[in-house]
Amino acid sequence: MVSALPLSESVVLHAVAQNIGEEHAKRAIELAKSYHIVTYHTGYGLTEPVLFSERVWTGFNLKSARALSPLSVTDRAALLEIINKVRRHQGIPEVLLRTSARRHNVEHIMDLGIGIGLLNRTKIQMANGKSRFFLTTPHFYEDMGAEFGDDMCDRVKIFLDSIRNGQHFGRANTGKILSPSALLSTLLNFGSIGPCTAIGTDYITSERAGIVKVRRSQNRPGQSFLDLVQPDTVKKVYDIVTTGSMTKSGQMKEDDVREGIQFSSIEELRGVSADLPEPVAEAERAIIQKLREG
Repeated sequence: MVSALPLSESVVLHAVAQNIGEEHAKRAIELAKSYHIVTYHTGYGLTEPVLFSERVWTGFNLKSARALSPLSVTDRAALLEIINKVRRHQGIPEVLLRTSARRHNVEHIMDLGIGIGLLNRTKIQMANGKSRFFLTTPHFYEDMGAEFGDDMCDRVKIFLDSIRNGQHFGRANTGKILSPSALLSTLLNFGSIGPCTAIGTDYITSERAGIVKVRRSQNRPGQSFLDLVQPDTVKKVYDIVTTGSMTKSGQMKEDDVREGIQFSSIEELRGVSADLPEPVAEAERAIIQKLREG
């Protein structure tokens, strides 16, 4: 229960007592706390302890517990549903989830989840200077980090965001991703996909991370192939996108997105003071294009 969402002790007690009785439930919770199976915050304005899994909710602090504790049953259920939706579809564009949350009058609950670290935001910097945010839950890094380490987690997140970007905001005339699983399967099986226009503009971030390589088409000017460099990273992204289908939550406009060029991890976002000045960013893009062309 507390891996899915940090919860007040009384909420956990009530749920567990329904299965094993109140006395056994109290004893079970005390044992779980004593053996550090669950962690808890107490005091400092909290009316009761808030229990959570430290392994999952690594950034859940006392301030977060104070913000979460007063939620009503309805708001807590809405927060759990939002977290579960992101957990099922890691890398979902924030704008899609926000559209759904606004429609159900729970956008403030979504903002709370982001604000106290129950939802993580990462961003892709666009060529026109704008940014697009994608959401994961801490379960993504907890599951991936235990197996592959933090560096691998960031590489997977980079490529996952690139795929989600092409899936939800790509344009049909330049190379929209209609089936992420089919695209990734082809890339893994044949080592290359393309050519299309979007490959030349949408994968600069992934190329810079060494996950793939963009190769200009000799026969189709303006179009490019995407060559596989890190099959283990791409295979993990394939595993993620095939665990469930992404739900459409709203119609996007063509001018809502342009090609992504820069990825910031969760830790990097906490310390970023400013974006690159446009002349520097433009020079960086020119360098990358020049390297591609040899």
